[in-house]
Amino acid sequence: MIKRHYLTNNDCYKQGRKMIIKGLMLHSVGCNVENPMNFINSWNKSGVYKCVHAFIDEHDVYETLPHDYRAWHCGKGEKGSFNDGYMGVEMCEPSSIVYVSGSSFVDKDVEHTKNFVKNTYKVAVEYFAHLCSKYCLNPLAKNVIVSHSEGHRLGYASDHGDVEHLWNYVGLSMNQFRKDVFYTMVKNIKDESTKKESIVKILSDCIIAENMLINGEMSKIHTIKVENYNYVKLDDLKNLGLSVGYNKANKIVIINFVVSKV
Repeated sequence: MIKRHYLTNNDCYKQGRKMIIKGLMLHSVGCNVENPMNFINSWNKSGVYKCVHAFIDEHDVYETLPHDYRAWHCGKGEKGSFNDGYMGVEMCEPSSIVYVSGSSFVDKDVEHTKNFVKNTYKVAVEYFAHLCSKYCLNPLAKNVIVSHSEGHRLGYASDHGDVEHLWNYVGLSMNQFRKDVFYTMVKNIKDESTKKESIVKILSDCIIAENMLINGEMSKIHTIKVENYNYVKLDDLKNLGLSVGYNKANKIVIINFVVSKV
């Protein structure tokens, strides 16, 4: 559930600087506080030089800024700041961990920690799928969804270790998160008759015409790159003499290469 708790007394909200949404950055709060209201109550005043678009706990999303307001969530790096154009979302952390140095922590209740982190992960997946659908963002495209630490490595955020410092501990990753956001977007498409077109639309900015050597000749083939895989458009190959069919009885794709006789 999305709850609205705008930080109307925060200087960032009062500034009301608008932006065009180009991407999403995921954060982790960096302390063992599970309740978003702790942050909302303490940040909703003047003189607090930080502000995000939303907080996430095990069950809900607490939106604290209008989506198109420029937030103060990631500082800046050597190339600039993803405060410009990126929504910033903070995930709360389990009370069972105690930080000892930087992003290192001691876990006093492993089961609670893992359950809490995985539950906030699920809420984050649903929320980011909602945002990507609303703003026509492709979660699998390069640098559309990033963590704070990824933003730093790209040169657009301060030097933080979140969210990987906590996710790696419980077996989660940003790559899996981006995939899960995409799969959730697909799952949420209710109209089966337009599902294929909707999926292509989500991925459309990843479709590129790439040179491929087909039967000894260079040809332009439309491909979609997802992680380490290249998906090719079969119609492009059909135009080069590839025979593509579908056996309904066995539910299997049939591909035949036409070999030219010399």
